[in-house]
Amino acid sequence: MLVGLILTAVATLMTLTIKNAAQARYREAATKLAQEGMEFFNREDAVLVWSNFAGYFPVGSNTYCLATLPGAGQLQAINTGSCSASETIQENGGEYIRQATVTKTAAAATQINVVIIVSWVDGARTSTVNITKYFQKLVN
Repeated sequence: MLVGLILTAVATLMTLTIKNAAQARYREAATKLAQEGMEFFNREDAVLVWSNFAGYFPVGSNTYCLATLPGAGQLQAINTGSCSASETIQENGGEYIRQATVTKTAAAATQINVVIIVSWVDGARTSTVNITKYFQKLVN
């Protein structure tokens, strides 16, 4: 009876360890995807003049699907709206959805808020990683 109890405890511990390792692997992949998404916006801010960068985004809070990232200077190529079920990214054994929420408060805004959200299903729950950055017009 004692041997059975010990084996059950060991099996439970191993299961938790494997689950925790998988969760860490998925979170690491999601963080990498979020960083890549933010790097796209950093690059576009650097490549385009502010009026073109800020001018692309309408006033309000808008969502963009970042299943694929366009080349430099191709801001207009990002997909508007939330990602569909088929717009996923396969990474490190997981399936992820990467989106950006861009908030612009006025037509002549000098600041834009970008939030990259990467989500994945982990068992019965959805997990997310978010990265936020405020882009500002440089004053000469």
